[in-house]
Amino acid sequence: MDPIRLKELIRATSGQLFFSADSAMRKEAMNYVLLGTSTDSRTIKRCEAFFALKGENFDGHAFVERAVRAGAVALVVSDLKCAELWQAELPTILVEDTLTALQKLAAYYRQNYLHTLVAITGSVGKTSTREMIAAALRPTLAVSCTGENLNNEIGVPQTVLKVRSACDVAVVEMGMDHAGDLTKLSRLAQPDIAVITNIGYCHIEQLGSQMAIMRAKAEIINGLKADGVLLLNADDPFLRQLAAEQKGKIKQAFVALNTCPPDLPGDCLVATDVKIEVDGCASFIIKLQQAPDLEKYGTMEAFVDSNRLPRIKLPVPGEHHVINALFGLATAHLLHQPLTLAANGLRDFSVIGNRQRIMNADGVVLINDTYNAAPESIRAGVKTLCFLAHSEKRRAIAVLGGIAELGNMADRLHYELGRYLATADLAEIWLCGPYVAAVAQGIADGDQAGDQADSQAGGKGDRSPGASGTEPAVDLASESVALTATNYTSESRARAEATIKPPVKVHVFADRDSLTAELLPTIQDRDIILIKGSHSFAMEKVCDAIISKRLAE
Repeated sequence: MDPIRLKELIRATSGQLFFSADSAMRKEAMNYVLLGTSTDSRTIKRCEAFFALKGENFDGHAFVERAVRAGAVALVVSDLKCAELWQAELPTILVEDTLTALQKLAAYYRQNYLHTLVAITGSVGKTSTREMIAAALRPTLAVSCTGENLNNEIGVPQTVLKVRSACDVAVVEMGMDHAGDLTKLSRLAQPDIAVITNIGYCHIEQLGSQMAIMRAKAEIINGLKADGVLLLNADDPFLRQLAAEQKGKIKQAFVALNTCPPDLPGDCLVATDVKIEVDGCASFIIKLQQAPDLEKYGTMEAFVDSNRLPRIKLPVPGEHHVINALFGLATAHLLHQPLTLAANGLRDFSVIGNRQRIMNADGVVLINDTYNAAPESIRAGVKTLCFLAHSEKRRAIAVLGGIAELGNMADRLHYELGRYLATADLAEIWLCGPYVAAVAQGIADGDQAGDQADSQAGGKGDRSPGASGTEPAVDLASESVALTATNYTSESRARAEATIKPPVKVHVFADRDSLTAELLPTIQDRDIILIKGSHSFAMEKVCDAIISKRLAE
């Protein structure tokens, strides 16, 4: 954060100053320099302003004294008694709501101190896309990027307030829980480029449908600058509908795999000739398909010489990263940066946290993808697992917890996941959680359907690397299967396992600990194991147990 003065904080937050000092000192205090903001008394630094946030399970007002002792230069509080108590010590600003005040200050700071800002949202892939964009821009620009998982109503203003004016571009990830959340965050951040990665099933429990999710994600447009660009995944049907609705209202640009849909209201950066190399990493060539009405809808400059652009190879396994990389390249191109340098920057991309983190446990390869899960991300993880297992001649094992927050679609989506898994070239599948019966039934039904068209995982009809096809359509209304597994018993486990046909072995458990206990003795040298599940399932503990056992042997 650039230094700002106390009077700017008061003006931005519409706060009331409490400070027991004579008029001369009060006047001097208005020019106190703030070097940052903090909401955590444990990490606050000298000359930072402390915002006493208040939530359902915490109250920052209880930690004001610790913040003062640590060197806070000012306090922002919403409790009158607290303001009166500390006004003798240091300037204290009373506001109606401290979180709103933090957001107001971030909006003021963004408008007055920052340059270009890129905002990213979507159902899955936000963090990877954020990191791809940052990697593509870093060869030519000074970039500041969202840290850790600071993408909510508290994290976004904190992210904005950490950016220095010397930075050329801020890349900000935006999450949401409810409709209306992204309107607040977008208006705070005022993005020059707004990216929506895709529309999946995350938040369907709260919002009810993918269309409602699309509407909520589209709120990122509400803070877009007047000359800003909306950058969309043209392969997503919901986002194509959004593009049609916004045609002529805002500038748009697109990314797509293989081919670009016709009549898009904007230019489209396309990845062509996509190949999966022997190490599982994707490579591709990019081309630009310009809008039919270039004068009206053109957003990207034509390449000077497209034939000189080299094949781009990504540094991490997984074909799903291609679309993330396209977002990085398209953002660089929209900001008039050389694509050759942006492509070079992608070489420095790396995954963050437990997102397809590849680990070696004494000869056993673990794909630790335990940060979170959605139907789309599990499919992508299984596809990567199968390819690596095939290319390295390893036994592929999927260890899966459930997918949380799917609401009344949980049974259906877990069943469809099972149908997908039945087509994958897996040696074993280990399942735990309340929806294992639904997944197991889907596997059984998918396996019994015979050698249908191969799914995107590289299935049994064609087990060659990179084989692709169509996932079987499932009409649950016509399926007479029992999907609920809330009251899970050993008897229902036996029934579920009995329905599974060779060659895949499926093991189902009510909880993670039971799964772990039975899994560990079965692991063989040179196995490759994908471990994935929603954050609430804490599947990273399975990874920890495998590593501990392997290293102890």
